[in-house]
Amino acid sequence: MLSTRRALGLFHRGIMLSGGYEPSAIAQPWTFARTQATTERLMRMVGAKSMDDLRKTSADVLRKASHALCAVSGGGVHTPADLTWVSVPDELVDAEGFPGWGDDVPIMLGCTENEARYFVKPGGPQLPFPKNIAIALLNFLKPGGIYSRNGVEKITTLLCGAHGPQVTDILRRSGKTPYECLDWLITEIVFREPALQTAHRFAELDRPFYCYNFARVSPGARISRDLARHTGEIRYVFGNLTTDGQYDETDQAISAAMQSAWTAFAKTGVPNVDWEAVWPSVDMRSPQYMSIEDRFMLRPYVANELTRLIASIRSVASSS
Repeated sequence: MLSTRRALGLFHRGIMLSGGYEPSAIAQPWTFARTQATTERLMRMVGAKSMDDLRKTSADVLRKASHALCAVSGGGVHTPADLTWVSVPDELVDAEGFPGWGDDVPIMLGCTENEARYFVKPGGPQLPFPKNIAIALLNFLKPGGIYSRNGVEKITTLLCGAHGPQVTDILRRSGKTPYECLDWLITEIVFREPALQTAHRFAELDRPFYCYNFARVSPGARISRDLARHTGEIRYVFGNLTTDGQYDETDQAISAAMQSAWTAFAKTGVPNVDWEAVWPSVDMRSPQYMSIEDRFMLRPYVANELTRLIASIRSVASSS
């Protein structure tokens, strides 16, 4: 919406969850046509012929259908965001500037540590019975479950093309399991590297903005292996933590701090928390972000090896 002139004046504060404004350097770009095609496919899957039909469809049915559309195919990563990422026709979007962004509107920009685990499940795709039996057997019999080193490297080649060997080398040297590699790769491609590019763009515009990375892993998320997945921070922000053992006292403290920071940002434009570290705006000469772990911790905003490689792929593509 910031890139749409019609949105000017609608916002006094802005929070961009899960990545940045920039399109992925590798995955297919989000366009209005892609959004429309994916949405129509989802409507067919749930038997909806109109928006009224769609409104009557339960959230659980829509969630399962959207996850069924998640995949790595055709050289791209497909997530439920395909349905909503581009909410206005392409001709109304200024791809280079932000005509909808008022000069006095601060922005908060953040990711979670394991964004991809929301889309690429630890136990593999959620298929209906009896198709799920084979996946359950693989997860029981194989040490790495359904995910294999060979499979991850095939996905890497599909996504990264000529740069596949370089990316594969980084993944091999990481010491991560095949599933951890897939999580890292897709999180970097779809979320973290675009967020870094957005941070550079915002800094060049001399706009006030704040960055965070949510990395707190609750007891329940550790057992399920979801870790700090996409949307993981939302329960904390709204104070909707359950009392069934999925969260503990540390999660409650983090939730209180996040609610305080988000409320302060809404009131003042600065997400400070009195009893936690001061949260400075990003200065790219010495950039820092707030890492939300077992407590709030300021960390240097430094790109890892995989992020830097993806950024270099972007640079080559933009200059060609």
